[in-house]
This record gives sequence, structure tokens and C-alpha cells, in this order.
Amino acid sequence: MPGAYALEAVGNANAGATYTYDGLLPHDILNVAAAGLAVTSASTLRARYRTRLDEMLRSDVDALKRSSAQQQQLRRSGKPSVRPLNSEESARYPQLDAHFRETDASMVDNLIVTRDSRGNWKYDKPKLLKIARNERHPYSMRARDVLTLMHIYHERGTRQRKGAMYQTFMSGLGAGASVLMIAGTHGAALPVVAAGYAVAAGREFLAMGKPFAQERQKMRDAKAEEMTRMVKHDLKTRLANHDFQPFVWDEARRAAVNANAQAPSGVLPETIPLEAKSGIVAAAFENAERKTAERSFGKWIPGRLINHRKSTPAQDEERGIVVKHVLDAIRNELEHMSFVALDGLQDVAHAPNFSLSGRVRRLTAQVKADPRLESIHTILTEMGMRPGEALGVMTQLVDVHLAKLRGFDRTNPLGNETQGIADLINQPQLKREPLETAEASMRDALVRGWISE
Repeated sequence: MPGAYALEAVGNANAGATYTYDGLLPHDILNVAAAGLAVTSASTLRARYRTRLDEMLRSDVDALKRSSAQQQQLRRSGKPSVRPLNSEESARYPQLDAHFRETDASMVDNLIVTRDSRGNWKYDKPKLLKIARNERHPYSMRARDVLTLMHIYHERGTRQRKGAMYQTFMSGLGAGASVLMIAGTHGAALPVVAAGYAVAAGREFLAMGKPFAQERQKMRDAKAEEMTRMVKHDLKTRLANHDFQPFVWDEARRAAVNANAQAPSGVLPETIPLEAKSGIVAAAFENAERKTAERSFGKWIPGRLINHRKSTPAQDEERGIVVKHVLDAIRNELEHMSFVALDGLQDVAHAPNFSLSGRVRRLTAQVKADPRLESIHTILTEMGMRPGEALGVMTQLVDVHLAKLRGFDRTNPLGNETQGIADLINQPQLKREPLETAEASMRDALVRGWISE
């Protein structure tokens, strides 16, 4: 505890030269050097991904401006516009409408950029997530590319840079405290010793930042769960009162809703369109957000200061999109590789009697010999994996890819009886699925870092 340092300071000053802390200074200096290297590495990665994001943002903004200018020019000149003027024209020319919806960057459904409070262009993250979830959307792949870059930029660049800077500062405090305490144990005056322990006490106090961040994340989760409970209660109330008329604009559908309402099934009637159901739920969430803004979470923290969009389920969903997109990119790279290169990597990965370091050296040599394998290894390490860990995930994905191409897994002679045999002989590692293990490792790498922001 920080308060104990004062008593220890007086005791060590009275004890004279004990040389107790002479070994602390080299340790703290090494920590400062290691943290400094981490800052440099994270800053380099952050700058590289920031450049790529800026290039993509400029490209999307230019596409939006070109599309908007083209529409305005066509309308001013009196020529037929690419955009259907109204619903009647859309119905008359469905092919024109479909082409417009797929290609026009200025259409609301395709709009992935917006402006911040200062008027600068930025990506609309909620819209990116919405488009990335829909695999049939023409901009789905673009949205996933942007989300992946943004996630690595934030998690590996910004967050780890902050964490490394924090560790550098903490190690610097430790080095300063060590110098003062070494001076104290070699006969310095009591104020010098007290100053050393005061610095050490401050370092211990700053180390309490991580528990505070964890509590903040718990409050985010608590607010999100409370909003969900409110929404479900609101929907149950509407269901009991048959209060769906404002959301059904067609008379035939209203009659069907009223007919279903006579025998409620506990869920929203199927006769209500999906868009209307989404509007009902969205309105319920807005109402719940207003109510929770006035409530307190944790130790009297008002809900308006808590960002529920950073709750654990929200972050897990974003990580899931990123992991799936990276897996798709890796599969695409593997599909363009020869059996010779993949078999060579698999043979090294599954060969027995290698030491851990020896296997890593051989796998590294295989990866560096092929540009595609090296690019896969790079993206995995930039996600947060250690080099050896990334090699393990690569070999698992190669196993899955080759098994799919061959129709069987040549590394597993047990075949479909693997799980039964593993249960009988109590060897659970036999049941590990390579794809599930690789995906779990990638998710763990994305959450690996300093503290949750």
C-alpha cells in the first residue's frame, strides 16, 4: 500500500547502508527501454494505418462528390437523371433503380462518410457496421476493409501506443524512486529517502488505473443491459395493448394485425413488415436511452456519461466482423498458392521431435520464402499476435484449407471417430478444431492490450 512507504522510509534511513535497492535501477532502466521500443513500434504501425485510412477516406469522399455533382448537373441541364425521380419512375424502370442503388455513392443506403462537429470528413462507424453485416450490400466489402483498418489502427496503434507511453512513464517513475532509495540506503538524509518513497507511492497509485477502467466497462455493460430490459418491457406492453396501428400504413395489413392481435403469441405479429418492426424497436431504444441517461450506474455515475455503444456485446460484434473479414482475406491468399508451398509448411508444422525454437525457425524460413505466406503472417502480427503465435494460427488455417481441397485431413488419421476416441482415452486436445482454435486466437489477439477505453 502507498501509505506503508513512509514507515519503511524511516526504518531504512535509520538502518544505514543496507544496499537493498541497488538492483532496482538496472531493472527499471530495462523497463524504460522496452516500453520505449513499444512506443516506437506502435507509433510506426499507427502512422501506416492512418495513412491508409486517409487515402480510403479521400477516395470515398471524392466518389460522393462526383456522384452528387453528376446528379445536380443532369437535373440542371434537363437531361434524364440517373436517379429515379420518384417511386412511380422507380416502378416503371426497375433496372435503372437497381443500377442506381448499387452504384450511386450519394444514396443514403450507400453513404459511409459524414462530417464531425468541426466539419471535417470522417467515416460513419454505425453505418459501416450496418453495411458490413449485410453481405448482399454492394459496399459490404468496402465497409469491412475500412472497419478492419480502423480496428487495427485503434487497438494496435492508438491504444497500445498509449499503453506503452504509460508504461514508459511508470518505469521512469520507478527509476527515479530507485535512485532516491539507493541514496537513502547509502546514508543520505531522511528527506531524500522520504522523497524516494513518495515517488514510489505515486507510482503505485497510478497503477490503479486499470481497475478503474474495468469498472467503467462494467458500467457500460450494465447500461446496455438495462436498456435492453426496458425495450423488451415496452414491447411486451405494446403487444398486450395491441398498440401497433401507428407502424402499419396499409389498410389490409392493419386488418391482418388486428386479426392476429385477438390471439397474441407473445411476439410481434408476422403481418407487420420488417421495416416497421425495426422502427418500433428503434423508437423503444431511443426512449430507453433517454430514461437511462438520468439514472445512476456504479457509484453515482449518471447514465449520460456512459457510452453503451462500447459495451462488451458491441465490441465483440465488431471484433467478429474484423476476424471474419481477415479469415476471408487469408482464404483468398491460400487459394492462389500451390500445393507444394502449403504442403511444405504443413510438413514442418506436424513433424515430430522438433524443439519449439527449432520448429519456429523452420516455419519462419518457409514463410519468408513465399510472399503470400509472409503477407498472411504480417496481418496476423499486426492484429496483435506474437510472431510464433501467428505461425501456429497460419498452420491451422493451412490444415483447414488443404483438408477442404483434398476432401480429407491427412494430418488426422482418426477421421470422424476423433471425438469418440478422445473421450474414451481422456485426451481432449485431440478434439480441437483448427478453424475454431485459430478464430479464438485471433479474437484474443484483438482484445490484448493495456486497458479498455
